[in-house]
Amino acid sequence: MSERGFFFDLTDQLENNSNIHRQLLQKIEATTGRNLICYLANASHPAGAMQDHDPDFLENLLRSIDLDRYGRKLDVLVNSPGGFPYAAGKMVKVCRTFSTEFRAIVLGRALSAATLLCLGARELLMSETASLGPTDPQMLMRSPKGDRLVPAHVIIQSFGEMLGAAQKAIAAGQPPDPFFHVLDSLDVTAVFESSKALSSTNVIAKDLLKDGLLRATPERIDTAVKALITEGEKELHGKHLYPDILQNQIGLPVSVLKVGSDADLKLRELFVRAEAYLNNKGIAKYFLSSAGGLDINVQLRRA
Repeated sequence: MSERGFFFDLTDQLENNSNIHRQLLQKIEATTGRNLICYLANASHPAGAMQDHDPDFLENLLRSIDLDRYGRKLDVLVNSPGGFPYAAGKMVKVCRTFSTEFRAIVLGRALSAATLLCLGARELLMSETASLGPTDPQMLMRSPKGDRLVPAHVIIQSFGEMLGAAQKAIAAGQPPDPFFHVLDSLDVTAVFESSKALSSTNVIAKDLLKDGLLRATPERIDTAVKALITEGEKELHGKHLYPDILQNQIGLPVSVLKVGSDADLKLRELFVRAEAYLNNKGIAKYFLSSAGGLDINVQLRRA
């Protein structure tokens, strides 16, 4: 059925723009009986990480739609490489404030801080090939060669190993200068900040699970949080945690979308179209609701 007339409908299809995405989203809502919004981030964009202003965009998006239409039940389709843990915590707060039931949906990847966002949901729905990631925090390290993200535990461990090696050299009557040289190159404040980041992420994850995915089984929270952090420490921060791993090794409840199911096909079409739009336009993030889409290309810098 024509939405805006033949010419404009054809243009929308050819451009794969937000009008097409909005129509697909509305069809999914009519099927599920739940409000649906999308939070999709471009991992290759400098501003693609989850940042402090994202919760504000999310709240403005939720204020622009009639949530009562579906009893204030909310689905959030998430795809993000992660970012600031506190931003994830506030996004959960926003979702809970504007809904009676908040469900996270992951068809691609929701890593790091985006994993924290999922932990705060009442339910987690994932495709069979989707993944969350370890929640060990990453620290921004600046150098003449450029900025890069380094796992907090690596910074702490590196400092501890060099300090221990210097102490052993002194005790053995050997020159500790090589180790002191390495220690001089390490930012001591980064070590303390890394330690605080690990502690803060631990607290945030537990708080989110308490009223989120593990609200019915609080005795499992400590074990799950420890597992999510150590998965990054013992292997790689970018490790993919698929639904079976999350259920059997981490202890998180996950509802799995079966490949080829009606919900899988409809959500997948929306996801693929929206991802193509995001990447082709080279934007940082794409917020989408039944009212329309919001392109984000801003990056707020921290001092």
